[in-house]
Amino acid sequence: MARKKAADAVLKSANENNSALNSDDNFRNISASSREAVKDRLVSLKELSILLHRDRNTVSGWLNHGLPYVEKADRDLGKAWSFDTAEVVRWLEKRAADSAVEKLGVLGSDGKTSEEEAKRRRAVAAAIITELEAAEAVKTVVRVSHVVDRISADYSEIRSRLMSLPDAISVRVETKVAQKVREIADEQVRSALKALRVDRDFQQSEG
Repeated sequence: MARKKAADAVLKSANENNSALNSDDNFRNISASSREAVKDRLVSLKELSILLHRDRNTVSGWLNHGLPYVEKADRDLGKAWSFDTAEVVRWLEKRAADSAVEKLGVLGSDGKTSEEEAKRRRAVAAAIITELEAAEAVKTVVRVSHVVDRISADYSEIRSRLMSLPDAISVRVETKVAQKVREIADEQVRSALKALRVDRDFQQSEG
């Protein structure tokens, strides 16, 4: 008897959850596979704030501005907030777009862009593009020059240290083989440096 009551309680809870989802007309009108996808996207208020990297109070404040939700919290009924992440993302995108439009003040009273405003925006856009292209050209030249100078300085230092390796190695071995070791190390270092195009160019510039 106790097991039957427990099973009935679980079934009742599952039915209540399904009813909460199925109460939405849009949810009822989509396919079974789509309904399952929606269920997978459902998150709580806490989970949503974590996903969006926002403070919980910030997300709660969005509710006053139209943040869409699947189920409203009700302490008396023991219900928590439930959100469809896809709908939340769409809402945030629209909110950001509306905010940008409002800041630019590009819409008329009818909600459409006037011809005069459109021309002004095209002119501004063209000017900005020209400025950006000029800035990018200058930046590219400056960057290339800076990189070349930096590489030349670094490579000169590396080359100098590599050339000192044979002597450093030879003093660490027995005297009777030190000269031979130095010659071998020197040969290998020079061979490696000659194989590098940068070193050939470097030597030419020095000459």
